[in-house]
Amino acid sequence: MLAISLLAIFALSCLAHSPHSFTRNSSTPSEWNATISLTSLERQTLANDAAAQLLPAINPLTGRIDSLGFSSQDVNLAAVLALQDYHSGTHLYEKTLENMFSVYFSTHNNSFLSSLPVPPPSHGNNEDIQWGLSAFYAYRAYSNETFYNIAKESWERVSAYFVGAPSTRSVAFNGSCPTARAHLGEGLNLGAVFMYTDETSDTTVNTQTMGPFMTLSAYLYESNTSNTQYLAYANLTGNYLHRHLYNGTIMLDTTDVATCLLDKKTVLTYNTGYTLEGIAVLANLSKGADNGLGMYSDWLDTMAPAAINFPGWTGSDGIIFEENADPDNWQSGLKAVLVRGLLEARTRNPDAEWASLADDFITVQFNALLGSGTNNTYSTNWRTISNGTLDYPGSITAMDVLNAAIVTKSSDRSFSSFHEHDGNSHGGGRHRSKTTIIIVVVAIVVALVALAVIAALVIFARRRRKKRAASLRELRDFDIEEPPLPSVEPFTLAKRPLSFSTSPVKEKGMQLPHYPTLDPYSWAGIYRTPSGRSAPSSDVGTSTSAEPQEPTITQSEASAILVRLNAMLNRSPAMPVGVHRPEKDTQGGAPPPGYSDTTT
Repeated sequence: MLAISLLAIFALSCLAHSPHSFTRNSSTPSEWNATISLTSLERQTLANDAAAQLLPAINPLTGRIDSLGFSSQDVNLAAVLALQDYHSGTHLYEKTLENMFSVYFSTHNNSFLSSLPVPPPSHGNNEDIQWGLSAFYAYRAYSNETFYNIAKESWERVSAYFVGAPSTRSVAFNGSCPTARAHLGEGLNLGAVFMYTDETSDTTVNTQTMGPFMTLSAYLYESNTSNTQYLAYANLTGNYLHRHLYNGTIMLDTTDVATCLLDKKTVLTYNTGYTLEGIAVLANLSKGADNGLGMYSDWLDTMAPAAINFPGWTGSDGIIFEENADPDNWQSGLKAVLVRGLLEARTRNPDAEWASLADDFITVQFNALLGSGTNNTYSTNWRTISNGTLDYPGSITAMDVLNAAIVTKSSDRSFSSFHEHDGNSHGGGRHRSKTTIIIVVVAIVVALVALAVIAALVIFARRRRKKRAASLRELRDFDIEEPPLPSVEPFTLAKRPLSFSTSPVKEKGMQLPHYPTLDPYSWAGIYRTPSGRSAPSSDVGTSTSAEPQEPTITQSEASAILVRLNAMLNRSPAMPVGVHRPEKDTQGGAPPPGYSDTTT
């Protein structure tokens, strides 16, 4: 039974530590609609049709849809077109994107900073670095060096606002919040990136800038590992984000490096989405290497399921409800970045314990779009039905979800799972996770039953042995050790008659007599036990006194005694070890020569 208990504990421990175990709230709520009902081709068509609605609206002279009111919508349009080709393995939008990046940059004073009228401070590094990240998506899809150079140049411009630049080696990590100055190169502020380029006195930093900066830095290093500066900056920014803007569940928005004031109220999905994407890349870079990046895997495993289940933007049905359908609200399109970040993290970690939850979360958003979209148009509110009017912000936001659906498995199965983009499926979806768990549980149950049967057989065998041993002891108890008789000297005339005691021994209600044992060599009675130990002293002995104490016996009495002794000797038990039975006399049991029975 102890073995069974130990096995059960071991099995439960293994199950609790399996990559497929549902810890950290990684199980899918039953209220979610996480079943895909369309084939892969049908999902591909939906994504293509949504993009087809947007392409005619892009102004080739400005590189954007002119009716859009926010630069974040411009940059997301470029991102979703590149990502659709990346997931599909096509080049449908390569030329369109080449023109968009070129024209947009030239019409914005050779920058990606917004020219839209916004209150000061007007321009932010967040715009530039997000365009650089979109350019890297295009480079990854087409292997076009033009896009790589755009991404690298954006990174170089923004890295000038990196706290600790140009050198990070001389920075001492001592101090918590130093006063703002030209170079904040010490203390825990190392790795922060200022957002605003035209406000030199502004010391605020935010996740919408640092998240994409960390992500693009990691991508650039991944594509060119000879430039370790990319990795160093990515790691430093990641550490700053983790230390200052991560609340243990999601990413917060803004803090001040001079005062250490933290905005704990502003909660936006894209802050967490950009960060998830970056730490997913860094976590991959840490695998199998001792490069100081070990924290990113743990961070990713903690934040991914927490972000999915965060009640500040995920409803009980699993649908993201951040903001509403107002196209004039710039925040309404940010939730697409959360889906994008989760997709990248999920793709790189197909066997993570939260992978099936990410599958289902993205599938829930996809099904929500199917229910709300009409005529290939979508609203920014995924809980309401579109009125059929083309909503550019809504369609741009929806495309991140439609793109993710391209890389799900066949719809004839009731589960979803994403694969690597090299075409080799790595599985790891909900079905495989649950199947693995079922197999493990069944194996444990079978093992426990087998051990229980073995234990029962062992116990039964032991009991049988005990019963058999008890029976043998009972049989041995009948073979009573026979106490010896007093010492007898048959040829020496005693002073008084000798008597042989037959004191009974009780054994199981039976009266058994003593049997005498004689020494064959001395013919003198000696007490012996079957074990060879000296027997207890007799109550009959010979006197050491010189004076006679008893009368002598006659010759006829001696002869009678010998006859009785001879009869006893013939029925005595086996002699003890080391004692030989006397040879049979030649007289056929008669008294020795010279003696005869006489009557007195």
